[in-house]
Amino acid sequence: MVKNIIFLIVASVLVILLANYLNEGLQQIMSFHDLLTGWLSQIFSKSKTGVLLVHLLALFIIPLVIAGIVAGIYWIFKRKSFPIFHEVMWVLWIILATLLVVSR
Repeated sequence: MVKNIIFLIVASVLVILLANYLNEGLQQIMSFHDLLTGWLSQIFSKSKTGVLLVHLLALFIIPLVIAGIVAGIYWIFKRKSFPIFHEVMWVLWIILATLLVVSR
């Protein structure tokens, strides 16, 4: 319990100190989402189903790509698969979904 509290305090201090960098990173993720949505909207129709597919694919592809890059870097150094790939992908999905809800 004490470890969790200490970890939470340290994480909070890091977020406060690195807020500008974190904000820039989140803005880059949103820019990539907008770019990917634009590319995918050229492929799919403008109907409600097409728009739904565009947003669904963009929401799925971005966490997959970022987690894939992290897993690739891990594989380069350790030469084995990334053990928490799905967890990282879910965390990234939650972050992206939260960003999309807040930005709308």
